[in-house]
Amino acid sequence: MEVLLEHNNTYHRSQNGWSSETWNMMVGIFNSKYTHVHFTKTQIRNKEKYLKRDYQMLRDARKQSGVGWNEHWCMIEAEPHLWDNLEVSFGNKIRKLRTEDSRFPLYDLLGQLYESQIAEGDFNFTSMAEPLQRDDVNNIESDGEFEDERELEKEEAVVQQINDELQMLDQAETSGVGGAKTRPKKIPKKPKRSPKKSSGDALVGVMQRFVDIKEKESKKEEAADFSITRCMKELKALEGVTPDLKVKCYGIFKCPKNCEIFINVVADKDGSALAWLQSQIEFHGDDVTC
Repeated sequence: MEVLLEHNNTYHRSQNGWSSETWNMMVGIFNSKYTHVHFTKTQIRNKEKYLKRDYQMLRDARKQSGVGWNEHWCMIEAEPHLWDNLEVSFGNKIRKLRTEDSRFPLYDLLGQLYESQIAEGDFNFTSMAEPLQRDDVNNIESDGEFEDERELEKEEAVVQQINDELQMLDQAETSGVGGAKTRPKKIPKKPKRSPKKSSGDALVGVMQRFVDIKEKESKKEEAADFSITRCMKELKALEGVTPDLKVKCYGIFKCPKNCEIFINVVADKDGSALAWLQSQIEFHGDDVTC
């Protein structure tokens, strides 16, 4: 509670709760104070979550008609039939607070974290409000404090979708001509609420992997293009090609084999492509076809 209160300000905490960086810092401070134990960020966040749930349950229970609060012992005081009503409203969660030794000394400190009224000292009240319905109680744990967890789930869904596309590309590559090839390694799905690596880092890594795979596929498709259009495009880029030579090359490119040879030779960029064209024209004369 001390560590949480020290970081209960707008710099470390927004409406959706403490930032991931702040949680990491608070966990480090906590573990440095108690060197004989070690807790992860997930463990400490879960503890804060349960404390908040119990606090909100007590806060709403105190609003029930006839329910009192012992400021000295920090516990609910109510007649048996009122306790029965509380169990109807809040379920089994509140039953543990019914015993005589079920004190909740952190109530006021938790109020400083989650309520503005605690600073004004007006938390000691008895209300005539109607008992809460079960649906209201179930919503205690689903407020904006854990919005970051919902954002994490959305990012994990994106990661999973990209992994599925990577798997499809993987299958297409291994089933291609030329035998089995090296399979791209799938990006592992990020564990939920991992304390070691943020979901944003995992998402960036997956996106980069996806872009690399797409570029690789694009280069393969370009390398396998032996069309006449591709040959003419490469021919225009060659130095030393005269208009007369260009016209004669039209007949050469009618043959698919010649197109494949030319595309592979021109990729060397050493002048051999032009020499090969001239040799074909000299060998075949005017009949430059297959």
